[in-house]
Amino acid sequence: MGQISFQWRSAIWIALLVCGCGGGGGSSESFTAASISVTAAPESIDTGDRSEIKVHISDIHEDGIVLKVRFPEELSYVDGTSFLDRSDEERIDIDPTFVEPSLDGGWSFVVYLLSREQLGNSSAGDLLLEVRGNEPTDSSDDDDDSPAEVEVDADFQGADPVTVELATSEFSAEDSARLEVEEET
Repeated sequence: MGQISFQWRSAIWIALLVCGCGGGGGSSESFTAASISVTAAPESIDTGDRSEIKVHISDIHEDGIVLKVRFPEELSYVDGTSFLDRSDEERIDIDPTFVEPSLDGGWSFVVYLLSREQLGNSSAGDLLLEVRGNEPTDSSDDDDDSPAEVEVDADFQGADPVTVELATSEFSAEDSARLEVEEET
């Protein structure tokens, strides 16, 4: 009986090892496209004023990323205000791949395709962009904030071109920053 018990325990141990080793599949959730954090300054603005959104990007995936910035429709992206501050070089001007105002349930999107090379040797830097407050945000919702939200996705070499629908579907914020527009007094 001791031998059967040993064989049974061995079989369970092997089964656990095999099941715990995951196949790695092709899921985009099996790796991190980049490490990001976002801030907005100032966090509260009057209508007509601007706020700067700063997205710190590091550990960018070798195939590049799709960086999505989502913010309330009461804000709008200010053309010509996107810059990439690279850790090892000076600031460079960068244009979004596309800007989609008020697309999905009251959110606007600014989307960038970024390669590791754009960030320089350190593969880290800050994406800066400005938004303007067009009208007061509604802070009476359940979430009581109107955050600027950011998400990163991998941009695979040879993949289909990124479209508005692909870039803005299934948005899941990896980090967010509070950003509120108040009526000018």
